[in-house]
Amino acid sequence: MSINKYMFKQCKFLVIIPTYKKTLTSESNALKSLRNIVNENLDLNIAIWNNGPFDIFDDLFFPDCINIIDHLGNESLATAYNQCIGNMTSDFYIILDDDTFVNDDLFIEINNQFIQGESDKLMLPKVRVSNKLISPVKEPKNIVFESGVFSSKDFRAIGSGLIIPQSIISTWGGDIFDSNLTLYGIDTVFCYEYTKRYKEIIVLDVEFNHDVAGLSSISDESFIFREKNLLFALLYIYTRYPYKKMLYLKRIIGVVIKYIFRIKKIDILMTLSLFYKKNR
Repeated sequence: MSINKYMFKQCKFLVIIPTYKKTLTSESNALKSLRNIVNENLDLNIAIWNNGPFDIFDDLFFPDCINIIDHLGNESLATAYNQCIGNMTSDFYIILDDDTFVNDDLFIEINNQFIQGESDKLMLPKVRVSNKLISPVKEPKNIVFESGVFSSKDFRAIGSGLIIPQSIISTWGGDIFDSNLTLYGIDTVFCYEYTKRYKEIIVLDVEFNHDVAGLSSISDESFIFREKNLLFALLYIYTRYPYKKMLYLKRIIGVVIKYIFRIKKIDILMTLSLFYKKNR
């Protein structure tokens, strides 16, 4: 489904939430936590990109601030983000996974940065998983940032929580997210491309709780799907960013070893072959 530009009203905050295998808005932690925040004084729209395979219904009874875009064929996340950003004007675009918990401190902090004249930079919350801060970090040692304004050099953050001001959208040049990637690596490539264009980031004094794929127990079937897709993304980044090659070579080897150790098969090596055939 293409997005009609007139299905959204202009707003200060646009929150983009892709969903998959959800039938009710109450099945999403992000939507449940946002429902507790939404009020008439918060100039907010929520774009729910429903990747299917089911219709999703709003049993949280949001006021007139959500739009559900049904794309039941499971479109790539990069396409979902680009479509939503490209078809609605907002002061700030906020990317959220559907399993991320947010609170009203987020919007208070963004407004504070706006008042201080710092709203032209990418803003990032601190993301916590199982009581451990994991994003944003400075590579290669993955040192977690404190709150404040920092150089964008070597930063990396997970996609859930990216806060992109309109000034970045209008000066980026082309799509914000790389459509060569479908699931994994989209946030990483965004960070590396941001560093090429802009010198600073803002780390907000706000924390999100999040269930990052890979840090919770999953079935073998889901593990196989995830690791093969992750390997493809790592190979893409390895070939695109020469100055990151040693870092990503280690990560590629780690994924392959972990896969073989758990699944007791070497079929993941076919991903290497398929990648290089596709990119010759």
